Amino acid sequence: MNTTVLKHIVENIRPKSTVILAFSGGPDSIYLFHQLLEAKKKLSFKIVLAHLNHKLRGKESDADENFCLIFAKNNNTPIEIEEKNISSIKGNLEDNARKFRYVFLEEVRKKYKADFILTAHHLDDNIETFLMNFLRGSGLKGLSGMQIKSSKILRPLLETTKDEILKYLKKNSIKFRTDKTNFDDSYTRNNIRKNILPLLKKIQPSLKDVFLRNWETLSETQRFIDKEAEKWILKNMKKQYKVPIKTFKNVDKFMQTVIIKNLFNLYHKTNDNLSKDMVERAQKIINEEKTGKNVPFGKNTLLIINYDSFEITAGSKQKQLPRKKLEIPGETTYSNIKISSKLLKEIPKNLSKDVYIDYSKCNLPLYVRGKKDGDKFKNIGMKGTQKLQDFFVNKKIPNNKRHLIPLIVDKNDEIIAVGSMAVSDLHKITTNTKKIIAVSFEPALENKQK
Repeated sequence: MNTTVLKHIVENIRPKSTVILAFSGGPDSIYLFHQLLEAKKKLSFKIVLAHLNHKLRGKESDADENFCLIFAKNNNTPIEIEEKNISSIKGNLEDNARKFRYVFLEEVRKKYKADFILTAHHLDDNIETFLMNFLRGSGLKGLSGMQIKSSKILRPLLETTKDEILKYLKKNSIKFRTDKTNFDDSYTRNNIRKNILPLLKKIQPSLKDVFLRNWETLSETQRFIDKEAEKWILKNMKKQYKVPIKTFKNVDKFMQTVIIKNLFNLYHKTNDNLSKDMVERAQKIINEEKTGKNVPFGKNTLLIINYDSFEITAGSKQKQLPRKKLEIPGETTYSNIKISSKLLKEIPKNLSKDVYIDYSKCNLPLYVRGKKDGDKFKNIGMKGTQKLQDFFVNKKIPNNKRHLIPLIVDKNDEIIAVGSMAVSDLHKITTNTKKIIAVSFEPALENKQK
């Protein structure tokens, strides 16, 4: 029994719990399975194998699947198998394979209510990951590589070399499958494995010890930085995950990027898909205090800049609702708002909250729509036009509510009224007005009842 592997298993796996082993039938997962069997004698936990057939190698992929089925049966261990034709999916093949593998593993974990998914990543894999991330220009988190434990993933072999694994299997005459694509230099990781790692080992025979020392230092540094960022967020974050911009701007530029990543992580539990460019763009927008900005930030996430705060929230940029013709007279429902209009021949003595528009000044027909980038209108009392965004800022309308406000426009798409808040100076009523369009806004009936 590998004492280092046993240590990681004992420290993390509860007695009588269930774990899912990502199982390819290759040397690494076979080795980890045998280590788990040894540890199981002490902890008595349940092992479930999970095998994803990527369908990338035709008959060989099917042979791998069959090998795993027989292996599970011979070892009296339950196994879950899924087939996914990865090559038929658009995008990077390696990234897609990794993505669907973890989706499948998480589904199996939930099915069995398991504590952890165990993967057989070893020390050589972690060195390769470090080098790949270095070549990509990854930050500190990327250079700190894979961690033994991260959320529901446990990697007990990260301090075990490939040579140690192969020697154990050979000594005990244990059979395993070999993936021939591991020898294909067209894959970046394989190129590093075949050509760069042997050279590094030749230059530094103690590469394992050197890497482990550096890995520990980088990992501890990253953990410290993340902890400081979390403390800052807990101290400064307001209700509804809003962060004060003024306080944020006083933070060191590097720590700002860490805080942004941690805020993103609140919603996605990972920032793997958060690029350096995305973080720097968000940082720039926040520091410039571009009030009213509503920026897509990663998948299904928005960066919203308010008056004195910003928030990174789940959701996607609001879709523009199609415009609707305003019924005059009549009722029009738009964005859960009932818009009623009627025609008047004279100005009411007691003005209500209705919007009053001079009929003769309108290019009919009129329509209702939501806001668009670059919208402007001539507000009452202004010499020129005013940006609709500036109007919303002055009225302190929250960014995520602005798309809900109905705008009345003419056939040329010129703004006549901004909800019940303003009428264009070009369309306002005067003592000379002969015909008036009176418009009222209220929640639609179905919305009232909620």
